[in-house]
Parts: sequence; structure tokens; C-alpha cells
Amino acid sequence: MKGKAAFPFLFLDADWTLFDFQRSEGKALHLVFQEFGFPYDEAVHARYHEINSALWRGFELGTVDKKDLQRTRFSTLLAEQGLPGDPDAINARYLQLLADNVFLVDGAVEVCAALAERSTLLLATNGVSWTQHRRLANSELAPFFRYVATSEDAGSQKPEAGFFEYALAQVGNPDKRDVLMVGDQLSTDILGGAAAGLATCWYNPQGLPRPADAPRIDFEIRRLEELLDLA
Repeated sequence: MKGKAAFPFLFLDADWTLFDFQRSEGKALHLVFQEFGFPYDEAVHARYHEINSALWRGFELGTVDKKDLQRTRFSTLLAEQGLPGDPDAINARYLQLLADNVFLVDGAVEVCAALAERSTLLLATNGVSWTQHRRLANSELAPFFRYVATSEDAGSQKPEAGFFEYALAQVGNPDKRDVLMVGDQLSTDILGGAAAGLATCWYNPQGLPRPADAPRIDFEIRRLEELLDLA
């Protein structure tokens, strides 16, 4: 049955593609603020998200390393909120809570179950290795993924070539024509996949317009279920 797949190997992004990261982030942040006795509301979450997103963009560009990212997001937030606390301790607890509070995008389980019957699935993520492995293990997606490629384990992050070389090696270095990279981020998933010589599928649930300078996009979907007709 796997031989009948259009793409026998599927590299799937984690956050915002399969995992509902916004829900997990909000839940984990609320819990960690509660545990440390800090006031929390949606404005705190919104500001954390802004700080964290900016740092992740720096990480993807290679201007911020992951250790500094994890510390700075909380040191900045605590300073702005006028709160005491050790940002490293808060970050460590936040990561534990993030891993234990998993929410999935609608249709993720059903789609991955169907795809795994005919293709080899690899989770391709820039997230923190320990957290991403634990989130996968705690989710209903675990039975469908034999392979995980994280930027920490690869020593390189999407969209860099080293990440995709590592991911391809994980699944036995198949013919690149047999691999489809699926993700929501043009600047990491699609740019990196296209540069690596893989087919790409942009998951675009909001129906955003394609930027004029977009990397090569072979397929575009708005619902995960559409993958079943492509792969």
C-alpha cells in the first residue's frame, strides 16, 4: 500500500500545522503564572506571544540561539510586568507544562492515521527537542510517527540545508522526488523544503495571499484533509 502513495515520505511541521500551538501556549503560560503566583490575563498572553514570536524569527535567521531565546522571552516579560522571578526556572516549568497540555488542529489525527497507512511520516520541527518529543508522545499522533527531526538534534534549523539533510538521513535518504514537506510557514517549512529539492505543500488555513517573493509552492491547502488527495 505504501508504494501507491504519491509521496512515500511526508515531512510534517508540528506547531500550527498539526499542533494547535496557540491553545497549548496559552494554557501552559496561564498555569505557570498561576504556580508562581503572578497575575495573568489575555493581555499577558498576547504580549508573551509577541516577544516569543520575535525571538523565534531571530532564531530562524540565525541571530538568536535557542538558549538565549528561552531565557530572554521570560526575562523580558517579567521586567515589563514588574514581576520577580528566575526566568530560567520559569521557562523550565513552562516547557514541562507545554509538553503536558497538548491540543491538536482539527482533523490532524484522522489525516495522519490515513497517511501513515501508505507513507512514512516524519515530524519536522524547530521546537525544543525534549518538549516536542514529549508532546508527540502525549498526543494521539504518536502511533503514526516513527521519525522526528528537531533543530536541536539536527544541529541546524529550518530553513537551513543541514536540517533537511538530517531529516532525509533519518528516513534512509530516499529519492527527493518521493518526499513532500508540509507546513504553515513560508519562511521555514516551504523555503527550506524547496531549497532542499523537496516538493512543498503550504498549509494556509487563513487563505492568506501568496507574497510576491514566496518560495516555490507546489501545493496549497486550507484544510488538512486536502492532503489525502495529494499524498
